[in-house]
Amino acid sequence: MAFEGQLSSHRQGGARSAIPGWRNSVHRCAGVYVVLCDRRQIYPRRPIIYRITDFYPEVIVAELGRKPLPLGIFEYVTWAMRRRVDLFQALGEDQRKLLIAGGISSDRIVLKRDSSPVPMTGSERPVSPPPALSGHSILLYSGNYSVAHEVDTVIEGLIRHHHNGRGRFGLWLSASGKNIASIEQRLHRANIPVTCTQPVPLEDLPSLLAAADVHLITLRNQFSGIVLPSKVTPVSRQDAQYCSWVRKAPMSTCSAGERVRSITSA
Repeated sequence: MAFEGQLSSHRQGGARSAIPGWRNSVHRCAGVYVVLCDRRQIYPRRPIIYRITDFYPEVIVAELGRKPLPLGIFEYVTWAMRRRVDLFQALGEDQRKLLIAGGISSDRIVLKRDSSPVPMTGSERPVSPPPALSGHSILLYSGNYSVAHEVDTVIEGLIRHHHNGRGRFGLWLSASGKNIASIEQRLHRANIPVTCTQPVPLEDLPSLLAAADVHLITLRNQFSGIVLPSKVTPVSRQDAQYCSWVRKAPMSTCSAGERVRSITSA
């Protein structure tokens, strides 16, 4: 399972005034349960800050579309462990609301926005798009394309965009994940311009992002707030035309039909 978050006991921003007595130490774990059961023995004098990223087991429940009894028990135990954390660092208001809904007091939550993993200046030299997309504006998806990401809406929207709309965009998938092969095959069958390449090394990410005319974020509704769209910060810092389709019809707040019409009319 991917890291759910970061546990730390050091001094950070607004957390300093909320809980005194920090000592420098940062610890990572595969979820909140690993450390908290024995935290009083490991850190008897240190409060715990928990910087949450993706919510587990909520992600598993969202993918299944139901909550079997074992997962329900797992979720109950997870929230019991979360309530033992001294202070949460939430990445955004959606996470803060989820934590409060789960019984975490608002005075134990501070907002600490995510930062870009690489420097972004806005003057990066873009890489050359794949030759197969020559003559098209570039719609770029970069990163992991897996269970939390929309597939059918993107495919249907791009098909309509080319058959009923202006047809100016080609899709560049610089990505990996279980949905990539399906998207590429279905778009090829529909004669939609699409190219799939391997994700680039982190140091090359700014130049890749600079090559896009529009960036695609495809988070499915049921995953809103419980997973982090990791490309939002570096793209927005780059002052790109980030997610113009999503701005017209946000993926997390509108119906599938509205999202398809938004892509079609781009």
